[in-house]
This record gives sequence, C-alpha cells and structure tokens, in this order.
Amino acid sequence: MWVINAGMLGYEDAWYLQNGLKKARQEERVGDTLILVQHPPTITLGRRGNEDNILVEGDALKRQGIEIFVTDRGGDVTFHGPGQLVGYPIISLKEHGLSVGHYLRRLEDVILRTLYDLGIIAKKIPHTIGIWVGEKKIASLGIRVTRGVTSHGFALNINNDLRPFDFINPCGMKGLKVSSVREVLGEDVHCSNIENILIMHFSRVFQIEIVKRTDFCFLNIFTGNMGLDVGNKFRRKHQC
Repeated sequence: MWVINAGMLGYEDAWYLQNGLKKARQEERVGDTLILVQHPPTITLGRRGNEDNILVEGDALKRQGIEIFVTDRGGDVTFHGPGQLVGYPIISLKEHGLSVGHYLRRLEDVILRTLYDLGIIAKKIPHTIGIWVGEKKIASLGIRVTRGVTSHGFALNINNDLRPFDFINPCGMKGLKVSSVREVLGEDVHCSNIENILIMHFSRVFQIEIVKRTDFCFLNIFTGNMGLDVGNKFRRKHQC
C-alpha cells in the first residue's frame, strides 16, 4: 500500500485526488493507497446529510473562513480543520475479502490501537460508527464504495480547535460533544508522531505492506485529466 502524506490540502483538491486514484485502482493500474491530509476549516455534508444540522448561516461561516462542501461520502455533517488528521484509504475490498461492515470495523480498530499507544482508552459504541472517549466523540468515519473500491475514510481530532463543532450537529446528532487528543492528554501532540503510529497499525490490522511515497509528481498521472489539476498543484508545491 502506498501512503501519501499530502499535508495541508483543500477539501475539493483532496476529493479530486481521491477520485483519480480510485479510478486507477478500479482499473488495477495502481495498488491500494492511503492518503493522509489536513484540511483548512471546512464543513462537509454527506450524501444523506440534513442541511438543518448546519446551525449557522453560510455567509457567517464564510466570514470566519469556513467553507462548506456537499460531498458523496456516507454520514451526515462534520467539521475538518488544521490539527485534525484525515485519512482517505483507497482500497479494493474484494482483494482483502472484506465486506463494508468488516472494513469499517477495521478502520475503527486502527484508530483504537493508535489512541491506546498514546495512553488513551477509547471505545466503540454499539449501533454507531466512530470512536469515543467517555461520552465524547474523538474520531468520525464516513466512506463511499464504488465498484468495490473505497474512498473517503476517517477524521481523528488531534490538536484542532473544537469550537467550530458548535456550528453543527456533528454526525447529525444533537448535543453530541467531541474531544481531541490534546484535550484528553492536556498537551499538544505532533501530528507526525501520530501519523507514524497510525500507519503502523494500519499495516498490522489490514495485514498489508506500507510504502511511503514522497515523489508526489507521479500524482499528475491520475489527476491530470480531471476538473482540477491536482497533480500540477503538487508539482508546484514540491518543486517537481
């Protein structure tokens, strides 16, 4: 599995990057890929989401620098921002012999093990998707599966500002409280350290070999013919 750490990347650009790689995976031109990113302040609404769960008018959000995107993942509404680790696995479920439900459980296990290594005892709650610490949600999941290949994924709150979650009903749940690694531990934790732990557990849970890609220029092969030339943006960003 390739791991691509895209750093800070706008939500729309990340969507195009995912879809370029997903199409290539469906055509068996590439293997599995895990994209790790952070997003600028963004509210996303899933394909079954209810706009009423966005509690603040769009113009007011824009004045605070928060964008809104209606997207094609599962789930309802969530917030992304700097200091939150977002993972987009592009995986062939058939190749791994996984149902959608088993795949979601494995993603949750990766996050549980990552948090355990940080000294955080987290949990699943029956009949919900995501990871909790006490009564607060620390990680959310929302995926899409097309022709047997996954996209979208998980968001783990690390050092991000949690106040913008007050602008929404997170995951469509009124009164839901959220937490972060920083809030639980009482100190900042470098996202890069958590990324390495998470990648290790991803490899173990999915029983897959990890190859970190740093030569981002190759991404243009998969995104150059799409609406946004994400590959060229990576080329400029990384001086290819």
